[in-house]
Amino acid sequence: MDQAEANPETPQETEQSEPTEEPRIKTSDLFTFTKRTLSIEARELLAKIDEGGIPFVVTENLERVARAHGIEVSRETTPNEIVRRLRKLA
Repeated sequence: MDQAEANPETPQETEQSEPTEEPRIKTSDLFTFTKRTLSIEARELLAKIDEGGIPFVVTENLERVARAHGIEVSRETTPNEIVRRLRKLA
């Protein structure tokens, strides 16, 4: 008697198990941080701000980093606000 016949609960080697689905990463997810962590770029930006001060206006770089970390930026958003919210995520 074959082993598979002796124990019907054991799957036969010829049967293939269902493929496990691996989590997929969307391209947009590469630039969006859902965890409470800062990117290397954000940490470097904060270090530069610590050395030289907060810019007077929201620069393109500051806005891009803010948006990448889920911080909404509008015309009324100040650089101080963005920096404060980035530090909160650290």
